[in-house]
Amino acid sequence: MTIGEDLLTEKQCRRAADCTEKYRAGWEAITERRFLLNTEYEDVGIQVEGRADGIFTEDGQCWIDEIKGVYADVSQLEKPVEVHRAQAMCYAWIYAQKQKSEKIGVQMTYGNLDTEELKFFREEYTLEELGLWYQKLLDRYHKWIAYQLAWKKERNASMSDLEFPFEY
Repeated sequence: MTIGEDLLTEKQCRRAADCTEKYRAGWEAITERRFLLNTEYEDVGIQVEGRADGIFTEDGQCWIDEIKGVYADVSQLEKPVEVHRAQAMCYAWIYAQKQKSEKIGVQMTYGNLDTEELKFFREEYTLEELGLWYQKLLDRYHKWIAYQLAWKKERNASMSDLEFPFEY
């Protein structure tokens, strides 16, 4: 499973980067933004990977920033899109574990690609909160994967004795 591979054109990526350039000037540079975490279940392994758009420290607090370039009026956004928030929370969990941080912040940055207007949403989490959330997420996903694997096994077994109706 890959989380965080956004489908933007090169032009949209440049415009989203331009939108955030102004406030990025104060970021502390942290170069390792790629994440990978493997979780093993009895029947299958789940690999979560992705790349955070930004990691910065502000007043001693580490933040994972997930940036989304949109054409919507960002002033009308009341909260982050849940799947975007979940993506950033996965990165926060992986990073906080690796850094042995007790708490970490998640910032969702929405930038309008036409107007360059920015809107930010911030939440802080403890390592325990993120760990429980992440495990629940993976357990739900695992349930779906297990169902899919069982169905494919049953389907393939039911076809094993079938003969193709035409001779070659």
